[in-house]
Amino acid sequence: MTRLFLRALALVCLPLILSPAWADLDSKPNSLDLYSHQVEGFTTANGSLIAFVVEADGEITYRKETTPGSREWAKRKSLDVYGRWLMPIEHADGRITVFIIGTVGNVLSYITQTAPDSEEWTREKELKGSYGQQIQPVTYADGRVALFFLDMGKEIGVIEETAINSGNFNKQKLLGLNANRFEVGFHADGSIDIAMIGLIAKVLTHAKMDANGEWKESDIKGAYANDISFQNSLDGSLHLFFIDAGTEVARIDMTQPELKIHEMGFNGNDIETVRGADGAIEIIIVGTMANILGYSRQVSPDVLEWGKEKEMKGYAKWLSAVETTGDSVLFTAAPLFSEVFIY
Repeated sequence: MTRLFLRALALVCLPLILSPAWADLDSKPNSLDLYSHQVEGFTTANGSLIAFVVEADGEITYRKETTPGSREWAKRKSLDVYGRWLMPIEHADGRITVFIIGTVGNVLSYITQTAPDSEEWTREKELKGSYGQQIQPVTYADGRVALFFLDMGKEIGVIEETAINSGNFNKQKLLGLNANRFEVGFHADGSIDIAMIGLIAKVLTHAKMDANGEWKESDIKGAYANDISFQNSLDGSLHLFFIDAGTEVARIDMTQPELKIHEMGFNGNDIETVRGADGAIEIIIVGTMANILGYSRQVSPDVLEWGKEKEMKGYAKWLSAVETTGDSVLFTAAPLFSEVFIY
């Protein structure tokens, strides 16, 4: 759900503007007149926010800010494609590609802007022979886009762009890693880390590529997870935030050799993280009581301490946080009515 060298990822959706002080938590949300079981927020090449949604019939649509930061929204537009799930990513030249899990057979496909900030899109293209139940697009350090996915046999694979900005993709490569769910993160040196919730007892492991180009999976002693989210500190160091096998929120600093588990002192059912305008990491959770939203904010971008959890004025079932140049924005999907809102 995040951007870490990448940009990173049913029912009422409440995007919230996150200022360093979270000053607007008591403000009432405005409806975007969209209805969805999934919403993914994104920032376009010119800085405008865009909300992609999968509607009840599977149609993929979006609304875009008329000008950056205005919070005024253009009319709903359709991509004329259908799917179960979507995830957007930006190419080095500013064009957006939306990856899709299809409604028939979970076929993976994609659709791309013809130019940065354009309202014109290419036709949908299938990633032939590739099927998935989870997807996460990323941007490599060399600028190429890649799609990590969990296939129907629960093995993680990757499909890589042939060249920077080409919009064409190589055949899939399976990594020999199995999971119920995964999350891809990047270390400060550009190396990739994959966190995985295991097939048995929700054991949390991670994998990195060795010197021979092979993926090596390692245990994280005593770690079990229901939900996971990678986020980078301002200095580039990588942290894994997760909901443990109960409901406790915890953190692992992935640069530390011992991979110690740090309990955060609050609980949740789902988790999302984002960096604020000052670089501090913000944790947003779906609470254990009635899906009430809560958050905790890093006390300073260079200190690994977080403030107490605070309750927000909203309810959620899905979280999608977005970094922008001026603040951070959170889109959420809540349990009732499917309507999309923004604070």
